[in-house]
Amino acid sequence: MIDAKKIGKKGINIKESFDISIPKNFGAGERAVVDFAGRLFQVDKPHFILEGEGTSTLCAPCGLCLKNCETDVSFAVSENFVDESKDDICEDDIIFHNGVIGILPAISRNLFNNIPMRFVCNDDCQGLCSMCGHNQNLGNCDCAPPVRSEFAELIGKFQD
Repeated sequence: MIDAKKIGKKGINIKESFDISIPKNFGAGERAVVDFAGRLFQVDKPHFILEGEGTSTLCAPCGLCLKNCETDVSFAVSENFVDESKDDICEDDIIFHNGVIGILPAISRNLFNNIPMRFVCNDDCQGLCSMCGHNQNLGNCDCAPPVRSEFAELIGKFQD
């Protein structure tokens, strides 16, 4: 929490780590440690701006093979904070109360907006066999080739 009275036009530098709880529907683990470096400065009496960069490493199952993988996430933060007494508050503004600014909501919102929809362990991931569920990264299974390759062979015969 930051006392708004101590922030002037020049602002204050912030370099801090935050432990953020991640909702389950993001599929990115339960918690994330976000390292943030930025600046909080005053625009006018009830209006402040936070600008900076956040980074985190998230752990989640690969969307192809289900193996847990780590993904680095970096994001820019540019958020407006307004005092609760201000009349014209915008929908995206973060309201602060009693002259105390908490930047955690801004960091959380920007992290959540930048979590990948699908995690992939690596660019060469072969995923799981659609027939038996074997992890194809560990070698081929004994299942028949997918039906689509049989169609490709048929089409090849007609093209000759």
